[in-house]
Amino acid sequence: MAKEFFADIEYNRQKRRSAIILNSLLIVLTVGTASIFIAKRDWVFSAFFLLFTIIPMLTIPSAYKNFPVHGKPVLTVTDKEVLVMDMALKLKDISSFKAIITLPPCKTELETVKMLEEFRDIRPDEAFDGDFDIYYYNEKGKKQTVFSHVKNVVGAIEALIELGVKNYSLVYSAKKNTVKSTFDFKSDMANRRQAEMSKAGKKSKTKQLI
Repeated sequence: MAKEFFADIEYNRQKRRSAIILNSLLIVLTVGTASIFIAKRDWVFSAFFLLFTIIPMLTIPSAYKNFPVHGKPVLTVTDKEVLVMDMALKLKDISSFKAIITLPPCKTELETVKMLEEFRDIRPDEAFDGDFDIYYYNEKGKKQTVFSHVKNVVGAIEALIELGVKNYSLVYSAKKNTVKSTFDFKSDMANRRQAEMSKAGKKSKTKQLI
């Protein structure tokens, strides 16, 4: 059965808006600087700043791609593959994945670091959303990354582990501070499965006695 994960539409809209504003300002700045050098007939620097304009121009379309607002699943995990946006990845091609949960910082940096440390060993809240980087090998054997931002990070992590992806990491971030989670999802999933089987067994025995 396919498990679908969706993006936070409002979050993606904000990311798009920020990317458009920032890159538009960079375009205006680089074009304006290039115009100054053109007026001075300094063709080398003119060409340099005009070429530099290409970077923010290319970033805007990638922001639209990485932060969709269409409301469709951005990550789908089936029994055989993972669909990220419009890209299908086979299990054998996926080397690892990294989930990043961004938390609001505390009043002081010391409090922020303490908060992150407290999250290190515990199972994250299922309400958390976050970034998802999936590392895979393309047809030429080159390692690449595909990005998505999903609402239910815990569900996505467990779905990929259940599919068979062995290497993963979860990182908590708040401003410039980060901490890598040490929570063992594999053991937690196994323990919960065992508890469910035990519970189901008890119900079956109760029915037989009745």
